[in-house]
Amino acid sequence: VYPKVVERIQTLRVEEGQRVRKGQVLAVLSSDLQARSVDQAMAGLSSAEASRDALAEEVERSRKLVKAGAVAPSQLQSLESQLKTSDAQVRQMSAGLSLASAQRRQAVITAPISGTIANLQLRQGGLASPQQPLCTIVEGERLKAVLQIPEREFLQVREGMPVVISPLGDPAAKVEAVVSLRGPVVDKRTRTGLVEVALDNTEGALLPGSAVRATVELERRSGATLVPASAVLLSANTERSGEATVFVAEGGVARQLSVQIGERQNGSLEIRSGLTAGQSLVVRGQHLLRDGQPLRVVEGSATLAASATERRAP
Repeated sequence: VYPKVVERIQTLRVEEGQRVRKGQVLAVLSSDLQARSVDQAMAGLSSAEASRDALAEEVERSRKLVKAGAVAPSQLQSLESQLKTSDAQVRQMSAGLSLASAQRRQAVITAPISGTIANLQLRQGGLASPQQPLCTIVEGERLKAVLQIPEREFLQVREGMPVVISPLGDPAAKVEAVVSLRGPVVDKRTRTGLVEVALDNTEGALLPGSAVRATVELERRSGATLVPASAVLLSANTERSGEATVFVAEGGVARQLSVQIGERQNGSLEIRSGLTAGQSLVVRGQHLLRDGQPLRVVEGSATLAASATERRAP
């Protein structure tokens, strides 16, 4: 909220953290200069109106005399021209009075929206100016989260996709929303894209200006097979082909299997092919095994199970 005139703050009517309504008076500035301008404009308008009225009466008398042949028509034309000039002066003075009155009204600063006062920068008696804000009004019920998403996932994001927002300070507080805007470009320096999420924060779970973690749901599939990511042996070719290696226990020996991996989610990897539900997967020490090596289970085994997976962009 910026003052519109340079004046001293005569009365400050709000405090930091105070709730205000739209149109509520926040501060009153000293308006002596504006008051003098209004008085001067009113006096000028009154003088111009008096001159115009006198000329109008003179024009009416001259018209009667012209009809009677007592006055030359040129004299009437001169008076009518003066009357037009006087009318213009009245309109000019009236506009000046309106401007002076508007400037005087600007000495009263009101809240443009309803919200909470924050960052109160000026105090009573201080000098207000259009270059320095009086305060900030925060409307916390409607927020916007601005996300920078890595290029690979950004290219798959679409408006309307589900998003879950949670503050870093309180991960348990979650707000569900959808992508409201997907930027048109990728930043060539950071290789990220801009995504905005409009949030309904009527319950106050989020604070304006705070850092948040966002999860964008890119895809949902049921019946996917998830295994601990640490149980999968990756190779230099995995990134390109998706091929990886796992070990399962069969008949007391380790069997090396080639699998096709998919998405990673929360420490788990999706296995698209190569394993079936019910197989016992070696999840620790598998990097020390060879195909056909005898196994002795010490702490139990991990059995594969089919579950749902959601592909997300953190």
